[in-house]
Amino acid sequence: TLGVGSVLAGKVSRGKVELGLVPIGALGITICSWMLTVAYHYPALLHCTVIVLGISSGLFIIPLNSFFQEKSPDSKRGRYLAVNNFLSYSA
Repeated sequence: TLGVGSVLAGKVSRGKVELGLVPIGALGITICSWMLTVAYHYPALLHCTVIVLGISSGLFIIPLNSFFQEKSPDSKRGRYLAVNNFLSYSA
């Protein structure tokens, strides 16, 4: 479902960096995280919540990564991306 959110972010932004999707994704992540505290009693609600959480995560992370890539200097972009990935996936 993260992939669905990633594709959706790409379609909505139409090839440009659209940071307006970040608050929408953050709101979805926040609401779904709260919903997980209730949804574990109801399997159907749990599945829907996890799906929306994945889509919201794609809407959140893709614009941020695109912005980071666009604003990093060409000569150091590889190093910046390596550090970004290390910090993102180590946490």
